Amino acid sequence: MKTTLLLVAMFSLGIPCADAAPVTIANNGKAGQTIVISEKASADVKQHAKTLAEQLHRMTDADFEIKTGAGNEGIVVGLAADFPQLAKEEALHSKAATDRENYVLRSHSKGLVLLGSTDLAVRHAVWDTLHRIGYRQYFPGKHWEIVPRT
Repeated sequence: MKTTLLLVAMFSLGIPCADAAPVTIANNGKAGQTIVISEKASADVKQHAKTLAEQLHRMTDADFEIKTGAGNEGIVVGLAADFPQLAKEEALHSKAATDRENYVLRSHSKGLVLLGSTDLAVRHAVWDTLHRIGYRQYFPGKHWEIVPRT
């Protein structure tokens, strides 16, 4: 029996957001969101979006479409520079070498935002999101991971 995967709260730079909104990611094997990337997305960002789609499929049996868009709705995956209207956090725009792994996870009424300051930060945002909804990998290989089914 399939159940709804509902992400209740997201966090911005590790600090709980007051305006976090519940987001239905999938319901009864049907995707509730589309994964959105920028038209300018790098090959790395495209791969991170594909990884997110594959892992969410494993959890929900839903097929998640990846498309380009403005980021107004869906699960937005990308660089802060590609979605300036969503990247309000100053830490995402820092040029300091120590800030190259900064990312933001945020929910709103129409989806999720997973933005990073670099391609590496986007990768961290994707895997942190998967971790927050229950995915665990202790070592490479199917015997060393936990894939939640709700």
